[in-house]
Amino acid sequence: MVRNIKLFSFAILFLLPLATSAQPDLEHIQAELQQQLDGFIEKHDLPGATLAVVLPEGELISLASGFADKERGQQMPVGGQMFTGSVGKTFVAALVLQLAAEGKLGLDDRMSQYLGGQEWYDALPNAAEFTIRQLLNHTSGLPRYVFLPEFLNDLQARPDAERTAQECLAFVANMPAKHPAGDGWGYSDTNYLLLGLLIEQLTGDTFYRQVQKRFLEPLGLKSTYPSTQRELPGLVQGYIGDQNPLSLPEKTIGADGRYAINPQFEWTGGGFVTNVDDLARWIKTLHEGGLVSADLYEEMI
Repeated sequence: MVRNIKLFSFAILFLLPLATSAQPDLEHIQAELQQQLDGFIEKHDLPGATLAVVLPEGELISLASGFADKERGQQMPVGGQMFTGSVGKTFVAALVLQLAAEGKLGLDDRMSQYLGGQEWYDALPNAAEFTIRQLLNHTSGLPRYVFLPEFLNDLQARPDAERTAQECLAFVANMPAKHPAGDGWGYSDTNYLLLGLLIEQLTGDTFYRQVQKRFLEPLGLKSTYPSTQRELPGLVQGYIGDQNPLSLPEKTIGADGRYAINPQFEWTGGGFVTNVDDLARWIKTLHEGGLVSADLYEEMI
């Protein structure tokens, strides 16, 4: 949920209009994309942006435009690293689907079957009702913890703190559900914190180690790593946009090189730093069926 930062990264998998029998050469495609990217940041008054495109034959084009740090005149690097934001949830979803394929869970199992009976869990809205599928697709009825005044006040008071998933979930304990489980939709990072706890319980391992072993290492995603501290190597400067619910400073990395807050609380709600090359390769593999079966992929999308 580290968002509202006016630097953008894009990962595009298939540039179908260019995939004709008279396909322009790669340099021409790259020049056209660069022009579009330059125009985009100018139109939207963005400091900078990065772009990666995977063409139908598998060629990867990576581009950058604008500045990583306007005041210092630092150009945006092609491999500039940024937060995944909620794209990080795709690692969670893919991992849960792999566990389903391994027979360790059923998508329509109630989560209480796995985590119920613990005081912190039983205090959650709809705790006895929502299923794993409903957590994945945000139909559980769980409120969003991250924008609650109590959480935001705690974040400002303790910017260095490390928060467990249970501590974050406690902010929605005993609150009314947004709607009955399965009877409505509401985007909520709260859902994915519970999925992270489920992953760790079923694997006997940490979520981040499972992602490393199952996805990052096999796919060679070497520029992707957990965002678990304020010192984040390679992270480009961020600029806050018009909406700023976390009350971050205009430039999110201070003179000491540290991010304004500890983003560790995001965990399975986001939880990574990456660049567009890695992101494009990840999304391409995910959507081409390289990680889960066709049936489970259909469940995901």
